Amino acid sequence: MTTKNSFAAIDATELEHITGGGTRGSSSDDSKLQLMLSSIGDSIKEVASSKNTSSSDQMMPMMMMMMMMGGGGGGGQAAAAPPPPPPPPPSTVVKVNIRGRC
Repeated sequence: MTTKNSFAAIDATELEHITGGGTRGSSSDDSKLQLMLSSIGDSIKEVASSKNTSSSDQMMPMMMMMMMMGGGGGGGQAAAAPPPPPPPPPSTVVKVNIRGRC
């Protein structure tokens, strides 16, 4: 069985003029990396723009998150009432009979 080789050898002097190219990894890895870098860039832009907003605008996302998680901002369970205090211990009574001796 013969195989057909479609690749031609490249002279070493020609390799010096070749630039660019890509990796042999999958395109899904490339798209994941590109998505991650884009997300980081968007986060940096968001942080930079939030410095120009008022403090009430900065608190809004935190309040929304707390409300969704059910803590502090409402929307969650009500805090349980503390248990009642234990009943007082029974008092100790000592009866003393004194018989008079005369």
